[in-house]
Amino acid sequence: MATDVERPGSHGWFNLCDRLETAEINPQLSSPLYNGRIPAEIRHLIFEFAVTEFPSPRAKIVKPITWVRHSHELAPIPGTPNPSAVGHVIERVRSRIQGVVRPRRGMLPLTLSHAPQPGDGFDWLRFDNTEPMEVGTALLLTCRRVYLETYNLPLSQTEQRFYCRRGPPSRSNGAEGPRTNIDQFVTSWLSNPSLVPGMRQKDLVRSVRLFIQQFWLEDKLLHFVQSDNWFANLEHLRITLRRSDWWDWESNEILRINPFKGNCCHAHTISLMHRDMSTETGNVEFSVGAWGRAFSHMSKLKTLTIDFETSEDKRDEMETLVTWALKWRFPLSDGRYLSTGGQPADKMSWRGLPHHFSHKCVSGCRLIQYRIPGQECPKCSETRQLISQGYGPQLLVWTCIWKPVQGD
Repeated sequence: MATDVERPGSHGWFNLCDRLETAEINPQLSSPLYNGRIPAEIRHLIFEFAVTEFPSPRAKIVKPITWVRHSHELAPIPGTPNPSAVGHVIERVRSRIQGVVRPRRGMLPLTLSHAPQPGDGFDWLRFDNTEPMEVGTALLLTCRRVYLETYNLPLSQTEQRFYCRRGPPSRSNGAEGPRTNIDQFVTSWLSNPSLVPGMRQKDLVRSVRLFIQQFWLEDKLLHFVQSDNWFANLEHLRITLRRSDWWDWESNEILRINPFKGNCCHAHTISLMHRDMSTETGNVEFSVGAWGRAFSHMSKLKTLTIDFETSEDKRDEMETLVTWALKWRFPLSDGRYLSTGGQPADKMSWRGLPHHFSHKCVSGCRLIQYRIPGQECPKCSETRQLISQGYGPQLLVWTCIWKPVQGD
């Protein structure tokens, strides 16, 4: 393909945006992308693929992928990998070279040995998420015609991920990285002018995923979209409530959430939740500060996705909660509302990491979990064995999708 990108002079690169309306543009008719052989729709798909995110060579990932199941069937207890000392060393060296996270024999439970650090992957490292990711932008430098069709794709097509606390570490100092604090990231990065005149980078974002602790969802989401509503342009929002995001998960307390009410931190909110669940439609009036009101500030939403994740021992609790969630209706600002339309939740499961175990034995025994081999209940013994190999509990995920519909 011919190129008409000017070379940098003594004053650096010129601003192509200043000449978008006036510069002469080569129609690139010698290229199969523009000579009529390839339909414009196919060309656009090619361009989208060219700027699709991909894992950085230094990215951490959870392996093996065989731990991931598209069901909630009970997973077998993993065997001890590479039982010989030599095999163990080889496996760890290979893992370090490849940058993947594999079981670590003799590993103490993170909940009892030390507070997990961002570099440990707590809790951003998942089967469906890895960091850091990269986007190739070389396509934009091809020529002006390509540039005019693709300059907005790196932001409009890429899902922006935010970790509302406990995000991946910064490369510079090892502390939590910039995507941990959504307010700071928007101010420092996404508030810069975009290549579209009169718009900022945040105005081009169309898809966001929030890995969100429950307190942030309940206490901050509504305030955030009211105070700086760049979410107004979102078309796709995904909220992931991980195993360790729920209130009192460390003590394995009852799961509780209520989009119609406020904060569910205290135990008395469990009875309020069950009362609302028992209503005929499963929907009640929203309180003033309820997080379910936040979506009324996102009138362009095409999909709202919520992932509900917990450990295998709380399967029945979550099934009951998700059955209720599928009935939720979230109001939009124009008389429409978000609804699942009666569609069931998608189910997935995966083998978690050691820090996904709660501090409390799920069988209800009163022994000090993981500490005294030979003087523990069978479940404590199983947990201790899994942790010693670097494994966590089987984690179950229910994914529900809401779409806008006209009001009744």
